[in-house]
Amino acid sequence: MKILIIGAAGFLGNYLLKDLSKGNEAAGADKCEKVKGLAYIDLTEKGLVKEVISRARPEVILLTASITGVDFCEQNQDLAWQVNSEGPKEVAVAAKRQGSSLVFYSSDYVFDGEAGPYTEEDKPNPINCYGRTKLEAEKIIQKELKRYLIIRTCSLYGYQQSGLNFAMQVIRALKENREIRAPYDQFGTPTYVEDISAITARLIKDKRQGIFNVAGPDYLNRTEFAENIAESFGLDKTFVKGTSTAELKQPASRPKKGGLRADKLRVEAGIDTMGLKSGLLQMRRLYG
Repeated sequence: MKILIIGAAGFLGNYLLKDLSKGNEAAGADKCEKVKGLAYIDLTEKGLVKEVISRARPEVILLTASITGVDFCEQNQDLAWQVNSEGPKEVAVAAKRQGSSLVFYSSDYVFDGEAGPYTEEDKPNPINCYGRTKLEAEKIIQKELKRYLIIRTCSLYGYQQSGLNFAMQVIRALKENREIRAPYDQFGTPTYVEDISAITARLIKDKRQGIFNVAGPDYLNRTEFAENIAESFGLDKTFVKGTSTAELKQPASRPKKGGLRADKLRVEAGIDTMGLKSGLLQMRRLYG
């Protein structure tokens, strides 16, 4: 199967490229020009998006590229809309022209966080720019394409040498005996990056379509998440300081009771997601 991963130099994209290269003809594209072997793509360049997809002629496109910094999106809304909504539209249009199916990665931030964790049937109601751009991209993809897979996930964590995911931030801070503040009133379902990568491969192989939540089974707040990371890596969790969202004064509003339920994934696809302790154990093996 010919597969193109857009955002292949990123956190999830890098794992997907490794997993999907096994038994498939997988290629990657990214805006980062420092990674050898990847085609250059910029989601804000319409002609370039069409050109890259036309040249690759993929059967399946995986779109992981986006601006994920929630506060950055809030402070740079025009750019966020260009990359996170208009970019996916260009990819969807090019996929339709090429006859490719599209896998798009979305977020629990499409919900308001009043009553999570959420199912695929719950009504989205984003409360920040990032969530609004992801929801708009979902709508565009559903309008443009008949063959699509939207994977919503939450609090992605895992090993990444220069990564900024929450687990890496916690590990770096505690290794240096620095305090890390984690909100006790923000709840989610942490999801291990290797798990979502492997599940994506399975969903593609099984030709699943529609919207699927792919998220870990544990529902906990960010303080508890950080403490679990500390325990799994043998670090001093007294440096984890629970705080309220209000005290953090983040530019973008955060869903408080967020997170996702993966019941549909289990019932319809027969797939269970990895628990937090198992994911952190695997991450520690990679981290060394």
